[in-house]
Amino acid sequence: MHPAIGQLSNGKFYAFIKGYDQEPFEGSLEEVEAAMGLRAPSKPAPADEKLVDPLPVKKTFNVTMRFQYPAWNEIDGVLFEGIEADTKSDANEEARRRASSNELLGWGKGRVTFTATEQ
Repeated sequence: MHPAIGQLSNGKFYAFIKGYDQEPFEGSLEEVEAAMGLRAPSKPAPADEKLVDPLPVKKTFNVTMRFQYPAWNEIDGVLFEGIEADTKSDANEEARRRASSNELLGWGKGRVTFTATEQ
């Protein structure tokens, strides 16, 4: 870094380009160095070259809820189909929420497990 360039506490850099009686030029290190003539100004990338983050694609999961001590009609588990989520963990959370709202999580059934499979 050039000795005439200083750094402010907010992380910006500055230099007195037009003299100490004028306001200092503030900006990033590249901008200050370009204003001082120490480096060529950087050109922004064209719009088509900029990387665009793709939107996260939701996947569809089937989640099976199984009990440690199931009732006769719950031996194969309770299936929640078509849950859209980003991950299996999110799909399991949604299935648990649905099971709680439908009062499927009852007493005396033991441990409950949720298994998500992607469609």
